[in-house]
Amino acid sequence: MRQFTEYARVMIYRFETDGSGIVVAEDKQPELEPFLGLHYPASDIPKQARQLYYKNWVRIIVNVNDAPVPIYPLNNPITHKNLDLSYATLRSVSPIHIEYLQNMGVSASLCTSLINDQKLWGLIVCHHYSPKFVPYELRQACELLGQFMSVELFRQYQKNWEAYQKKVKKIQQLFRQELSGHESDLINRIRTMIDSSGQYLLELVNAQGVVIGLQGELTEFGETLPKPDLHDLLSWLRSYYPEEIFYTDRLAEIYPPAQNYINKAAGLLAISIYLDQATYQIVWFRSEIIQTVTWGGNPNKPVVIDDNDQVRLSPRKSFEAWKETVSGHALGWNELEINAAIELRNTLMLAVLHFSHFAL
Repeated sequence: MRQFTEYARVMIYRFETDGSGIVVAEDKQPELEPFLGLHYPASDIPKQARQLYYKNWVRIIVNVNDAPVPIYPLNNPITHKNLDLSYATLRSVSPIHIEYLQNMGVSASLCTSLINDQKLWGLIVCHHYSPKFVPYELRQACELLGQFMSVELFRQYQKNWEAYQKKVKKIQQLFRQELSGHESDLINRIRTMIDSSGQYLLELVNAQGVVIGLQGELTEFGETLPKPDLHDLLSWLRSYYPEEIFYTDRLAEIYPPAQNYINKAAGLLAISIYLDQATYQIVWFRSEIIQTVTWGGNPNKPVVIDDNDQVRLSPRKSFEAWKETVSGHALGWNELEINAAIELRNTLMLAVLHFSHFAL
């Protein structure tokens, strides 16, 4: 990309689940400071900007210091509404983004979107330190490259999804084998299954511990919590998060007692079934991961107070590496793991209905 565009720096910027971003690849002129591995807060590319990147494969700023030119009239004389410039190549960009680039010393930029599964996965970001015009044909080549890379991202996603589907089917088969029959003692059958196949349940979502709660009876495998803590946690889940599926990688922030066992349950993924006033739950736990995150500047200062004492979004002025030790968090649950849990919930639902039928 840098060879045929001749920008000074080209990066691949990947969006995280919380909207923040990380530079995962970089090619640059030797004298430039590296940005590889730096994290950037979600406020650096707000939601509205990400929507525009999703709609447009390529966005270009030829000269950061150019003055924007107004459009007359402001409203479309036919519709009497503002002109929609979402797809206009010459559409000006946010003054905040311009100031942001100026603070970085960037004079020109070009961004190519990377789309995976109809979502904005990331950007190929090109920076130059003097004004730079890229002709239409070259912009089309950038768009084509972005599309090829997006196809490859989706192909890899499908490959990972197929591997997860195999895991899910294996677990489903084990469930059906262990839970088949006409007996109504579902709890004992679940215990037998956990004893023989608990490791598969952990591997399914990359967890360290799992507990199955059936009408107050608990069956555990791996690293879990003392029984009193488990009962309190499951009761809290039923009261405050009764959804069919719930997950968090920061349990202690919403459930303070979890701070006492954060080394075992910093993250939680739960599936629940509510049937005839009975509750069935499977809850997975992830332990705390303490890591040092290197940000491109202090991520905690996205706003300023202006002369009128109003709070406004402001681009950060310092881009020196700013390190933060992140604790109390677990590894985030990804989409494949969440979908695998949902599939397992559907299988458990069938088993519950089966045993409910024979219990009548």
